[in-house]
Amino acid sequence: MGTGYLLGVDGRTGAVVANISLGYWASDIVVNPSINMIYAVGCNQFGLVCGSEVSVVNGTNKTVVNRVNLGSDYYARATIDQRTGFVYVTGDSSLVELDRLGKVVYDSYPETCGPFVGMSVDSSLDQVLLAPQNYPYLLAYNRVFGNLVNMYSLPDVPRYVAYNSATNETYVIVSESLLAFHGMASTGHVNATLIGSDQNCLPV
Repeated sequence: MGTGYLLGVDGRTGAVVANISLGYWASDIVVNPSINMIYAVGCNQFGLVCGSEVSVVNGTNKTVVNRVNLGSDYYARATIDQRTGFVYVTGDSSLVELDRLGKVVYDSYPETCGPFVGMSVDSSLDQVLLAPQNYPYLLAYNRVFGNLVNMYSLPDVPRYVAYNSATNETYVIVSESLLAFHGMASTGHVNATLIGSDQNCLPV
C-alpha cells in the first residue's frame, strides 16, 4: 500500500526506461499509443476500503499529469476505444468515461450491475462491453451516453471479454469455454430484474 510504481520497459532491450510512483498498486492498465498516454487504475487502499482511482501518465516525459478519484470500493477495470482515445473505467456500480487527458466526461449509474471482471469496447456499435462478476450475462452499454442497451444471457458467469475489430467478433470466457459472438445487435432486451434486485443492479 502506497508503494506502487509504473515501470516502462524497452521491449527490444529489456531495459527499464521509466519508474513512476503511483502511490498505490494498480489492478489494470491501458495505453493510448497515438499520444503516448498510460492510464493505471487501482486502489489507494485505506483499511478494507479500496478507494479506487486512475492515474494518467505521460509516457513521453514520464510524469503523472492527472489523477481521478473513482469513489469505488472495488478494484477498478479499464478499457480504451483506440479510435477516439476515450477510456472507460468501472468499479462497483458506475461506468466512467474519461477523455484522453483523464477528464471525466460522464459518471453513469443506470443499471450498472457490477463489480466487473472484464470490459472491452465494440467500436463498430459504440458499445462498452462488461463482464459482471456475479451474473451470467454479457452487458452492453452505449459508449456515448453510458446507458445499458443490451444483455446477452450466458451459460455461466463470464470472466473476460474482448472485441476483435478486424473480424467484428466478441469473445467471452465462460467456465472453461471460449464463446464468440459475431455481429452483436446494436440494441436488445434490457431487463435489470433478470439480473437481480440488489443495489448494484437497479437504476439509481
